Amino acid sequence: MIRGISVLAAAATAAILVAACGGGGAKPQPIAFTVDHPEEPAFEPVDVRLSGLEPGERTTVTSTATDAKGQTWTGTGLYTADKSGKVDLAKEASSGGTYTGVDGSGLLWSANPPAGSASTGFTVHGADYTVTLTATGAGSVASTTVLTRVIEAPGVTEQAFSLAQNKVLGKLYLPAGNSSAHPRPAIVFVGGSEGGESQDATASILASTGYPALSVAYFDAPGLPATLANIPLEYFEQAGRDLAGETGVDPAHVLIDGGSRGSEAALLAAQYFPEVFHGAIVVSPSAQTNPSFPSGASTAWTLHGTPLPSNVSIPVDHISGPVLAFAGGDDGLWPQAWIAADNISAELDAAHNTFPHKASVYQEAGHGVDEGATIPAMTTMTHPITGQRINLGGTREANAEGQADAWSQILAMLKSLSG
Repeated sequence: MIRGISVLAAAATAAILVAACGGGGAKPQPIAFTVDHPEEPAFEPVDVRLSGLEPGERTTVTSTATDAKGQTWTGTGLYTADKSGKVDLAKEASSGGTYTGVDGSGLLWSANPPAGSASTGFTVHGADYTVTLTATGAGSVASTTVLTRVIEAPGVTEQAFSLAQNKVLGKLYLPAGNSSAHPRPAIVFVGGSEGGESQDATASILASTGYPALSVAYFDAPGLPATLANIPLEYFEQAGRDLAGETGVDPAHVLIDGGSRGSEAALLAAQYFPEVFHGAIVVSPSAQTNPSFPSGASTAWTLHGTPLPSNVSIPVDHISGPVLAFAGGDDGLWPQAWIAADNISAELDAAHNTFPHKASVYQEAGHGVDEGATIPAMTTMTHPITGQRINLGGTREANAEGQADAWSQILAMLKSLSG
């Protein structure tokens, strides 16, 4: 139902002494941080190394970051210095803390909210955020360094879309250097049953990589239906046409991306408006239409004013572009999501779709597999509309790995469509 969203950029080396030594004898060595890219897009892995430790010395690295709601998330890793007194966080296994094993981004995705917090995900709302890393060792002086996780790169422009002027509600993000001389593929992003405009950060991150993006709300927002019921598919058609008409957008390569309940909208829009959408991206998908949400008393979607029946397979024989489907094999919310992903790809095969299409299933991941930034997210949540506590399934590590792979596939596909 809900979609969820690691990163650095620039080159720098920082060693900051934050504690002094007292008494006689040799002074402990200061720990030095080497950060190749301390300011980088939020989907990039972390590249951090430590030096100045004693050979075999144990060191704890702590990450702290404050989200848009003012909550500070904390992650920890425990490492052992090599014979040169160095630690490479991307190569050295953490033996304890909030994550274990080898993962350069482990300190980011494994961070936890404050004790007693009901938060289930690190909120960004389209704004860059910083992560402070602090290294402490038994025989060395503690040091800190700061990473900037970029959600919106310099030069990216943001424009609000309104129902009055654009007939859709959302935000348009255009990359730096956007020009009609070099049109690029673009994506319309739609969220799931959380409602509102939930995909602005993902759209901003995509624009930061050089591709135009439009994040839209389709219910539970001013001027829109209160619930996911009888949503006109023509609304998404309009969003696609709006995006196609923007400067710097290649109108022949506009795709639509939807997760969970939004996957239905994405597949249906790509199927019924192939002249607008050149394929679709679906995450934790359904291969069939589901009833309205949250009541289930009516249909969710309409086409040309006619309600589309619920609980029937979504046709894909008219989709005129690539399709990528991503799902977790341990989805606690939609246990059949991985089967749906495979079915979508199989149906495209049966329809002799000549465009690239692929289903990627991450066996230990859950409903939290998503694209965009590698940020902390838990495996349970309280639904913002129903207030129910729900299990998303999977592990945080597997979700982060699946997320990184899904994003790399999406960027590769967009690159292949670029002129």
